[in-house]
Amino acid sequence: MTTMNATLEELKRSLDEKDSQIKDLLKTNDKSIRQLSDELRALHEDTDAKQLRYQESREDYEQRVRDLRDETKSLRDQLNKEIVWKRKYDDSVKKGELNTNQLMETQYQIQSLENELKAKNTVIDTKDKELRKISSNYKILREQCQQMDKQTEQFKNKYVGLGVVKEKLIADKDSTLTEVQKLSK
Repeated sequence: MTTMNATLEELKRSLDEKDSQIKDLLKTNDKSIRQLSDELRALHEDTDAKQLRYQESREDYEQRVRDLRDETKSLRDQLNKEIVWKRKYDDSVKKGELNTNQLMETQYQIQSLENELKAKNTVIDTKDKELRKISSNYKILREQCQQMDKQTEQFKNKYVGLGVVKEKLIADKDSTLTEVQKLSK
């Protein structure tokens, strides 16, 4: 009888230990899930912020490009007018109507306008390079998000595996309870 009581006590202790193990495992899993969820949420927020900054930068850049194009068009129109005027001026010089100083001044203005146009084209090229770089960074961020999604899926699969271990421990507990009940009868 005392042997049976000792066996029952031992089985109860074993059940309590398994119960404790299951609870510890569940706490650990819950903490890990919360931590990974927080990390994933933070990564998504960071990615959203970067995408927003990228979009704002892109819109600013596109507006600057439009402004520069308008300014360039205006300068080209002005340059074309200057060219037309220069032709007329050349004709007048040939006819002796204008002096050499006026011609030099017009040529200087044309050269200044051409230099300004070249400088603005350089700015446009620089902005194009920046846009390509931003686009590349966006692709990298998108790939990082996809990688984090894959890692989250792997963690979910791992967590399902831990659920199987939990079910096995519960089955062991039930089996032990059945044995205790048989022995107590």
